[in-house]
Amino acid sequence: MSSKFIEKVGEGYHKVYDSILVDPKHLDVLGNKLTQDIIKKLFRSNLCAMDIARELKEHEQKIYYHLRRLEKAGIVKVVGTEKRAGMIAKMYSTVSPIVATKLYDDGHIVDSLAPHTLDPKMNKFFEPFVKEGLLNAKIIVGDPSPHGKYDKGAKDPLYAADFFLMMGRLLKDFKFPHYKIDTEVRESDLQENLILLGDPKSNTISEKVNDHLPICFEFEPEFTVRSKVRVKKYGDPRTGIIVKYTNPFNKDKKILLVAGIRSKGMRAAVIALTQHFDKMIFDMDEDGHIFRVIEGLDKDGDGIVDSIRIVE
Repeated sequence: MSSKFIEKVGEGYHKVYDSILVDPKHLDVLGNKLTQDIIKKLFRSNLCAMDIARELKEHEQKIYYHLRRLEKAGIVKVVGTEKRAGMIAKMYSTVSPIVATKLYDDGHIVDSLAPHTLDPKMNKFFEPFVKEGLLNAKIIVGDPSPHGKYDKGAKDPLYAADFFLMMGRLLKDFKFPHYKIDTEVRESDLQENLILLGDPKSNTISEKVNDHLPICFEFEPEFTVRSKVRVKKYGDPRTGIIVKYTNPFNKDKKILLVAGIRSKGMRAAVIALTQHFDKMIFDMDEDGHIFRVIEGLDKDGDGIVDSIRIVE
């Protein structure tokens, strides 16, 4: 079975190779130096056992033995025949420059060979919100006009553009609009996978799920983030949260909440996801749940959050 192998060769540049999947039981064929020398010869031109034996100064039967093993493993193949010393000889060629093996089945279906979509961690994180290259969730943002119990308009979605671009790279098709404003959401929408952007004051759907989450917001006496996991509160306005959890309205679905105490906290959460992704998912549990508390940092002192610290 053939596939693609992608190697990063520079900033923003990747080299793509054709590769083949080899049964693990055949891997030992590559542990022999003579076998490796045969592959190097076949990479340059199609040869028969006699040709290779002459070039490597080895006995023809020895070369033919290794060729049969390589052919059985799928690493070389017969591409034709030619006359050699009055006989018809098989001509061999390599199949691909990369050989891989699968030790166990833990892959993810992707619809593009772009490097980011081949990252199993990213695909795992966005399950089930992206399925087979299509959005499989309702994206809900707060209405920018004052609304809800707290009469507050949402500004947080402005900071989520990078997050949308990150997720959009996994999609092969777009059916607009991809989002709903919280004031337009119906009860039936809550039964789906939900991606919620914004805090409970500005997004009424975030408010509906807030009490069910292991990391949530508290409103009194001050607006803070409370961790039920560590039994701890965070009040810095630069605090953001990332929570992937079971949808409280439908246990077979998931929610992803990205929010902050203030806009700086939202910005910190988005920076964490888009620029420090590996740190966000290092202890994702078997159900795909993630709980993160992020603190935004202003490293260059210009008043804008440009880096983050993971506090939980």
